[in-house]
Amino acid sequence: MLFNFVIEGNIAQAPELRFTDSGVAVCNLRLMYNGRYRNNAGQWVDGRTVAIDLTCWRQLAERAAELKKGDTIIAEIGDDLRAESRNNYTTLRATAQNVSVSMRWHPAASLREARPTSEQRPHLSEVPADGGYSTGIPQPA
Repeated sequence: MLFNFVIEGNIAQAPELRFTDSGVAVCNLRLMYNGRYRNNAGQWVDGRTVAIDLTCWRQLAERAAELKKGDTIIAEIGDDLRAESRNNYTTLRATAQNVSVSMRWHPAASLREARPTSEQRPHLSEVPADGGYSTGIPQPA
């Protein structure tokens, strides 16, 4: 069986980062999705608003905590998806497997450090045939 659920929406409130007693990072995000469609007259109409409460763990939690209210994100949801309804308002709750910034409506910038250029990396001819990596095991002379 395959479960694959991806949703795009806006962060509705500032992410909340906390830590468990054992020091594991947990971040809660509230994502809002509001579908739009054209009615018979051709006018845009707002659809029903759905809230998704996401829980992120460990490194994903620490990275997600850097997001801001209003950011549009894409979230891959785990298989623990559950729904709650109160006062004609549906809330989904799930664990996020991955969160990324959507660039559909706004630009985003990567914070990843650049990889070394080919001039900074050793050439194949400079790497010993054994790989040149220390394994911690004494090698015969």
